[in-house]
Amino acid sequence: MKRSPLRTITGVATAALLLYSCANSASPAHNGGSGGASSTGGTNAGGATGGTGSGGRSSSGGAGSGGTSSAGGTSSSGGASSGGTTGTGGASGSGGTSGTLNTDVMNMPVSVNIVVDQFGYRPAAEKFAVLRKPVIGFDAPSTFAPGSQYAVVDAVSGQTVITGAPSAWNSGATDGSDLSALPTGTSGSIDWTKYQSASGDKTWWFTFTQLNTPGTYVVVDQTAKIRSAVFTVGDTVYRDVLKAAIRMLYYQRSGIAKEAEYAGDGWTDTASFPQDKTCPAYNDATVKKDLSGGWWDAGDYNKYTNWHARYLIQLLQSYNENPTAFFDDYNIPESGNGIPDIIDEAKWGMDWLIKMQNDDGSVLSIVGYDRSYTGAKLPSAYAAACSYGAASTSASLSGAAAFAYGAMVWKALGTSLNKPDLTTYASDLQSRAVKAYTWATANPAVTFKNRDFNLGGGEAEIDSTNLAALKLLASVYLFAATGDSTYKTFFDGNYNSSMYFSGSQLGSYVGPWDNYYYDGALTYATLSGATSTVAQDIKTGYAKGMTGYSDNLPAYKSNKDGYGAYMNQYTWGSNQVKSNQGLIFSALVTFGVDSTLNADATTAAERFVHYFHGVNPLQLVMLTNMGNVGAEKSVNSIWHTWFGAGTDWSHVGVSKYGPPPGYLTGGPTYQYNWDSCCPSSCGSTASNALCVQLSPPMNQPPEKSYKDINDDWPMDTWSISEPDNGYQIAYIRLLSKYVK
Repeated sequence: MKRSPLRTITGVATAALLLYSCANSASPAHNGGSGGASSTGGTNAGGATGGTGSGGRSSSGGAGSGGTSSAGGTSSSGGASSGGTTGTGGASGSGGTSGTLNTDVMNMPVSVNIVVDQFGYRPAAEKFAVLRKPVIGFDAPSTFAPGSQYAVVDAVSGQTVITGAPSAWNSGATDGSDLSALPTGTSGSIDWTKYQSASGDKTWWFTFTQLNTPGTYVVVDQTAKIRSAVFTVGDTVYRDVLKAAIRMLYYQRSGIAKEAEYAGDGWTDTASFPQDKTCPAYNDATVKKDLSGGWWDAGDYNKYTNWHARYLIQLLQSYNENPTAFFDDYNIPESGNGIPDIIDEAKWGMDWLIKMQNDDGSVLSIVGYDRSYTGAKLPSAYAAACSYGAASTSASLSGAAAFAYGAMVWKALGTSLNKPDLTTYASDLQSRAVKAYTWATANPAVTFKNRDFNLGGGEAEIDSTNLAALKLLASVYLFAATGDSTYKTFFDGNYNSSMYFSGSQLGSYVGPWDNYYYDGALTYATLSGATSTVAQDIKTGYAKGMTGYSDNLPAYKSNKDGYGAYMNQYTWGSNQVKSNQGLIFSALVTFGVDSTLNADATTAAERFVHYFHGVNPLQLVMLTNMGNVGAEKSVNSIWHTWFGAGTDWSHVGVSKYGPPPGYLTGGPTYQYNWDSCCPSSCGSTASNALCVQLSPPMNQPPEKSYKDINDDWPMDTWSISEPDNGYQIAYIRLLSKYVK
């Protein structure tokens, strides 16, 4: 059942909740000109010539899955074509088209040199295929040369609907031409400060933005008679993709049985982690709490408050910013209850955060497991001892921010849907937010470094700069939720000392690492009760940072990246940073920063969606097992305790099942390396034999530093293929802006 947008509510929270819907009400516009902005070097990167022929036939969903044959170039190692899974259930897509695909079109070889968004494009969106000739990297050299004419062909009727000539990106330059001098050896021997963002490819763009008729299409090289993957044009083209991405969180739920009705036959499991119901303190085994529930943080099973609270806020922001994108039919246990399933999923996470709060308002920092455990990895059989970390100032402020933001959302939903139980839940969250903030204010420097006590995988404690920013963030959401001017006074008196909130500092730099805090600053700037000079300072600074800093709108306008979605470095977790880069563009629209920037910001952000859906040097949809949702080549394996190497869920088409649909992988990174014990000091001959120097991901241009593998120690592939709730939710939030 489709839910209505939030209705008008009273008080300070009104602006915080409704500004998103208002800001999104305008139709997104694509970049003007003849098919695209001019590229670096002055060459137009697009601009298909010729007229539009007859429109394609209406269709929905993507093409069926299946293998792709390489033509005109070297095949990619980004993973074999997905082809679905053994078993049923999971994220069912609309699947296929409304007509039988044309045999002549389908018999043309699919080329790794013609990349498109494999799910498709909105009718109003910018559209271009990237034609690629690998010059540097594992898939080079290539003999590919683009033909003089390309066409968009209706994949059902076989009719040509658009023809045109491709245009060279950056006057025919290779992206990262100096990469040819890379030394041999492991990636650790390379000075990657010089090579943090490059594909090693020469590219051309074939633009077909004028195609706005719903249908199912391919892009064809009319000389070589090779084609792209099949894609769809339609208003709802990403709806099932978003559903699969959100369902990932259902699979990540801790403590719940994964029943076939919801999980699909391939991913069932009985209830897990009973030890969480009597979880002892890290320093006193006699003090136990019920800390069951929540989500596993990533490919491991730990649960960290600072990160979990962030996930909750950003998941709720996804809904708040475009509520019409979400439905009540995602096939999770709560589906059909009259509440959008993204809110049901957020409540699962919020209920765990409630358990982490002590009676005095403080919030515990982590639930972790014995790191020496070597037993069964299936969630229901995972028997590692549980323990929880102490409360901290940062965890309590994180909890305060999440409780406050949640209070706004559930209060508005309770009013909109006439559900008093949601209003009651919101009131409880608001009280918890106040208590957590009060405790943190009275205890401003309580830390808990979980790694010092062998708890968890990553260190979740934060430094003093981020702690100060976190208090500002919590004060914004508490002011928005309660209307209490105490929080406003604190914010006004302290925002200028933070690089993430100060208008003058935002004017110098806005980047993809800190949008969690930018969201707080921009939320304050939209509140009806905010101090107007402070609000304007923030908006002015943010706009200046987006228009002036070279990696932001200047990079978009100059087409700085050969695939359209520029990011200045591919670190560990690059897919989260990619999403965040898109989100800092979309924030210009979401928060009403400067309406003159909306058209460019909307198109720039959407290019990052296309990157995830196959417009990248790997021609890879960065989500797992999406063959049944329309992808022709998606991720087959991820580093995950449940779905790891050697299990029934290790690799689509190789193991019995493969991972479930919809997990976003970590992404390419120049930081990948095997364990420091390799190649000859891993403790035994057998262990040393596990060290295999793989290229890719080693010794590659950063954007190709990826391989579709999930090997454990000593190959340590978690830096490229581990999923993470933060990666996932950033992508969900970005994608949801383009979903109807």
